[in-house]
Amino acid sequence: MDLLFVGTGAADVATPLTCGCDNCRAIRRHGGRNLRHYASLLVDGRLLVDCGPSVPWRLAELDVPPGQVEALVITHSHEDHLDLEAIRALLRARPPQMGPLPVHANAASLAALAPLRGQLDLVEATPGREVCVQGRRFLPVRANHLAAPEEITLNWLIGAADGWLLYAADTGWPLPETWDLLAAETLVAAVMEATFGLAGEGDLPPGYLTHHLNWPEFLRLREALIAGGILASEAPALATHVSLHFTPPHDELAPHAVPPVVVAHDGLQVTI
Repeated sequence: MDLLFVGTGAADVATPLTCGCDNCRAIRRHGGRNLRHYASLLVDGRLLVDCGPSVPWRLAELDVPPGQVEALVITHSHEDHLDLEAIRALLRARPPQMGPLPVHANAASLAALAPLRGQLDLVEATPGREVCVQGRRFLPVRANHLAAPEEITLNWLIGAADGWLLYAADTGWPLPETWDLLAAETLVAAVMEATFGLAGEGDLPPGYLTHHLNWPEFLRLREALIAGGILASEAPALATHVSLHFTPPHDELAPHAVPPVVVAHDGLQVTI
């Protein structure tokens, strides 16, 4: 399974344009891997997980023709993960002979996509019900994302030859039902959010760590997966969905990771 991190940022990717904090000023000065765009993952060069506003031109920038996307998998309906204009751009680039673009998503996301219904093949995804997406197995699991209480946010297990890749872009600590499901599976790798980086609860507005993980919680979740026999200690664990404002720039955060733990950056390519 080949992975391309189209983007690794959280919802605040535009903050460094105007913010005067140390993190945002450092991003403006140094650019490069410190710049992040909306979190999105391309699997095998053709299956796209989430499509925020920056995704189509980021694909083109990474030499991936947007028309190459064969199917779209969505975690939830927040606009940094699902943007109608971005999906319209994918559709404009899609060869007509390919037909409607398959989209697997929760009910709220399908409702948001209603204006494009005629150009999409919409399939509702529910936790625990495996689906086949253009020949690859995907299994949605429920995320603990209290920032979206009106919908069932999904994390996704993506099938590999000898197990699953966990993609958990927006979630707090896993719910009991999710732990029960994960305990029956084997993970060959985990891509998980570290939205708030090194920030502790006292550094954040109240409740933020019930919506997302920070770097210590990312590491604690990895250790819990290892302790539960779900993830091998040598398996890759990659951090994504990283806030630009609350988290040190990539050049400062990345040294905190010891392989097989990696802080992902935009454009990172990994083979699992």
